Amino acid sequence: MESFPGLNYRIPVPKNRWNREQRLFLCCLHEFFKRDQVVFKDIFNHVFRSEVRECGLIDGISWNAMDAQWREMVRYSYTEWREVHQDSFDGIRRWRPILSQIKHTVRHLGLQIIPKYSPEEVHATDEEEQEPDSEIVSPTQNNTSLCNGGGKVCFWCAQEQTTSEENPEPTNSSRTKSNDEVPRFLYRWSNIDSQGVNSKRLFLAGLFADGREQFSPEDISQEQFSEYFLRHAHIEKTPSPFISTFISMLSPVHRALWNKEGAIISIIDTKKLDTALYSAKDNFRKHNLRIRGYDGRGEYLVWGRIPSAAIICAVKISTIQQLADEHTEIGKLLQLEKIASHKFNRRKLHEDLARGAGNLDRASGFAIGKLLFSIDLPFEFSTDVSEGLFHSWRLKRTGSWESFHEGVDAGY
Repeated sequence: MESFPGLNYRIPVPKNRWNREQRLFLCCLHEFFKRDQVVFKDIFNHVFRSEVRECGLIDGISWNAMDAQWREMVRYSYTEWREVHQDSFDGIRRWRPILSQIKHTVRHLGLQIIPKYSPEEVHATDEEEQEPDSEIVSPTQNNTSLCNGGGKVCFWCAQEQTTSEENPEPTNSSRTKSNDEVPRFLYRWSNIDSQGVNSKRLFLAGLFADGREQFSPEDISQEQFSEYFLRHAHIEKTPSPFISTFISMLSPVHRALWNKEGAIISIIDTKKLDTALYSAKDNFRKHNLRIRGYDGRGEYLVWGRIPSAAIICAVKISTIQQLADEHTEIGKLLQLEKIASHKFNRRKLHEDLARGAGNLDRASGFAIGKLLFSIDLPFEFSTDVSEGLFHSWRLKRTGSWESFHEGVDAGY
């Protein structure tokens, strides 16, 4: 049967033009991290978004396409596959730039990824390498978004720990992270049972809440600082100089739903903090702590106080629940009942949220914008906070950021 003139029955399907850089990146994902279809796809599409869009793949490469390329490399023993997988730890330092790129992408997207290798394996490899590669770009700081699965420390964290052990007497200034590594916004939950002073306008750590004169971490020894941290990490009832905050709003919301008692969710602008800020995960690793179900991931500790100027928004969990009940779009977005059904904020909860999550579109943006407007978040912060909610609630990346932000604006 002849086709009508002018009709094209053989429209080419857009395909990615795989290059060496992309193949090496994909091999490093498979070699150094536990396979996770959604996370691998999101990381790859973010890093190579310009290249894949040039190929006509507006929504990025599908997992099926990525998996097909991976299997082809394995089957035909591609050069890139041999370089990474057959000689992975003999040349471990060679892949640090790619691992650093993965690390920062995971943090930026608010994802979680589980490393395959234990620190013992990494240290053994470091000892075998006598001559460091001068062109290696080592990771700058540890990533609080990464997951230490199965009690294993993330591979690059162990590498950095090796470096730090060469300087056994750290100064007080080494306890903090550089400003460009600190998240712009942090989130906190508190209720009437929380240590210290906790209000919508001020937080005071338990150690300083009884009128005791405040002092800075530089005024105490490293041993005393470590003792304070260990007590805080073990949730001892003794007063702590630290105030716990989180990089994701999901964790405070989850805890508030389980520990209501007048619970408040606060959003904190780290640029307005006037005291020191520490990564809990860094200190966990430094002290080699082992607490079941917790390793400091995603938590930052503020020293002493959080002033009113740094608290850009504070809302009761009961208000958030009321908004979810009254506005269908907000309720569908937050899935509060689903969050409350999980005792722990871990992978099972994240997967459960992802199954009911919306897309990267105007509808999701509108729901988030309406929520942020309803809790009185100033509009100037809406872009960063809305993107944080998008990642924390595991929304699907089908759509565009442009339409998403249009929705956020409309919600205000």
